[in-house]
Amino acid sequence: MKAGDIAETFRFTYGDYPAGEGFAHLATYRAFQGYSIAKHLGIPFHLSPELVAGFNEHVVPHADEWRQWGVFPPAIEPPADADDETRLLCALGFWAS
Repeated sequence: MKAGDIAETFRFTYGDYPAGEGFAHLATYRAFQGYSIAKHLGIPFHLSPELVAGFNEHVVPHADEWRQWGVFPPAIEPPADADDETRLLCALGFWAS
């Protein structure tokens, strides 16, 4: 492999994944670390609608499996008037009122 090449397999401590799924793991980690740090520091932070849609498509279907590994805390029941971002954060256990 030379500089700039992308590996076909991403090797994480919890398993090997195809590159496309590996990128989803990295993006998920970074987005929710950003959200968690901003929330802890009291900084307003929102995930873009495109990111929310992508997480709903590529992450939420795996949430229960990944929750078993400690990636996500327990899911939270969203408020009745929740927007898409809040529903996502609840599904992944990150929402706090």
